[in-house]
This record gives sequence, structure tokens and C-alpha cells, in this order.
Amino acid sequence: MSDDGLIDEVTRAILLAEAARRRARMEARTAKLRAELYPTEQEKVHKASIAARRAMAAKGEPKGRWGESDRDRALLALESGEWMAHSDIGKRAGMTTQRAQWVMAHCNRHGLVERVENADYAGKPPPNAPVKEQPKFLWRLTRAGKAVCGDIQAQRGEVKPDKGAAALRARSERLKAQKKTRLAAGYLRSM
Repeated sequence: MSDDGLIDEVTRAILLAEAARRRARMEARTAKLRAELYPTEQEKVHKASIAARRAMAAKGEPKGRWGESDRDRALLALESGEWMAHSDIGKRAGMTTQRAQWVMAHCNRHGLVERVENADYAGKPPPNAPVKEQPKFLWRLTRAGKAVCGDIQAQRGEVKPDKGAAALRARSERLKAQKKTRLAAGYLRSM
């Protein structure tokens, strides 16, 4: 093999590697642009909710009203006192079954609802079986959950306090005051 052939092989390998890098960059850029220009329905809803919350915060509007959040609607759906499945809670509260599952798990961690295994649950039926599947878990309000439902009913439509923003403002004011005192103390020491 001659030196010219060796140089051609090396040059060819370098050019191929550079072309592969360029192609990878273009594919990444195309994917990013496609995601920005053609978002999925879930991404659209998510971005719209973030934009709406930012606009509300900029205007100084409250975080929400009693009875409007997913948690409030799910608890009000359970108010009858009967044991209910995720799907039934979701239908009554106007949300998906998955969202109802998430909300119920959240409420369970806070002691607002209790969960039991359904005695009628016989496992998943075999394919093409005519048996209607029963839910695996059922949910019901606890005493604390009933008290929260009473609060929601009493304050329905009123503005919820935005505790998070108030706490952040108080903390930032406290830190500013501490910084001022430290600066003043340092200034006095240096004299």
C-alpha cells in the first residue's frame, strides 16, 4: 500500500466521522425544534397551566378557590360516605382515573382517606372472558377527611391563601434584615 492510499484512508475516516457528528447535531436540533413547534397535547396543557399561573401571580390573583382543586373535588366526590373505586371518584370529580389514583394516594398520605382491598376482586380475568373486572382497592373518607370536606363546603368559592408565596416573602425579608445587621455590625467593627 502506498503512502497516498494511507493518507486517503485517514482523510476518508476523518471526513466520515465529521459527517456523523454533523448528522447527529442536525438530528438533535430537528428533534428540539419539532418538540417546540409540535408539542403533544399533554405538553400544551402543562405549558398553558404554567402560563396561566404566572399571569395570575403577576396580577396578584390568588392561587385558587376552595372546591376547585383536584384534591377538593375528589374529597367532595367521596362525601357520601360509601366505599368508591378510583374510576368512580374520577367520574364524579371530573378527572381521569390516573389523576384520581394520584390524588387518592396523596390524600391517603395525609390521613384524609382510607383504602381497603376489595373483597370482590378476583384478579385480572383471562383474555376474552365475559367477567366484569372489579376494582382492586376502594376508598372512603376518614374523620379528618370529613372535617376537610366540611371546611371546603363552608368556604366554597372563597380564595385560598397562598401560604407558599407568603412564606417565601417573609423568609426573603428576614434574610435581608439579617444581611443589613451583619453589614452594619461589620462596618462598626472596622471603625
